[in-house]
Amino acid sequence: MQTQAKPSSFREKDPKVELEAKSGREKIEEILKHRDGLQSAQELLGCEIVAATGGGMARFRITKTRSFNGISHRTTNRDGIVQEAGMVYIMRHRAAKLLNVTTGREGAPTCVWIEEAVEVKSGKTFKSNQLLKALGMEDSDGQPVFTERTAIVPGQKPQRVERLSPVAEGASTNTTGIFRAVFSQEEATMNSLREAVEMYTGKDGK
Repeated sequence: MQTQAKPSSFREKDPKVELEAKSGREKIEEILKHRDGLQSAQELLGCEIVAATGGGMARFRITKTRSFNGISHRTTNRDGIVQEAGMVYIMRHRAAKLLNVTTGREGAPTCVWIEEAVEVKSGKTFKSNQLLKALGMEDSDGQPVFTERTAIVPGQKPQRVERLSPVAEGASTNTTGIFRAVFSQEEATMNSLREAVEMYTGKDGK
């Protein structure tokens, strides 16, 4: 009989990350639980998602977010968005699973879609569905952001934050804002080139 591998944890993989998560938790929970989605989406840019996985520690810097208020006709997981703030909310869009975190005050369902993040080690950009897999969080819907193996920690503050056009991004009716972090002038130039390419190739909305 095959035995299941013991779940990974910060304490097992890297105790320093466990301390980092604990020390930064108050700041992140302030962002998640005492802001609406529009504010949270901007303040989460530059923060880092860390996870202890079977392959080691995964760490990604959040570079693009999208905020939502309430439920639209596209919302497939309607229970997820109304969870208390500070929970993982996995939204299904076509065949993909998208990583969100719930935000805001009780009675006002808002969330932030973590649309893109950069792997700190490699500098590679991951889309939301790729990010879920890399973090080992595909089955984390309804779980707290802070667990023994997952957390969001303070990271590098962006040089500036760009607000993108909901129309150009194919946004749903409950989208309140789309934001991208810019850390350097070179990155801003690359973003502009990528947007030009996406205008011609098409882009799926949520």
